[in-house]
Amino acid sequence: MQSAWTSLLTTDYGWMTVAVFVFMLGMGVFFVLFFRRRIRDEEAGTRGNGGDPMKQRRPG
Repeated sequence: MQSAWTSLLTTDYGWMTVAVFVFMLGMGVFFVLFFRRRIRDEEAGTRGNGGDPMKQRRPG
């Protein structure tokens, strides 16, 4: 019986598992950074009008 590491690093399905794992971690980091930046931008935009989100201009 092969060890889990041998199976993970020597088979095509093992490498696909590694690729999916790395992709999911990268996606998690991306979303955290993206949402932090959007929240920071939104807070900076609301400070100019007294902090009232209802006073923000809405498109349309």
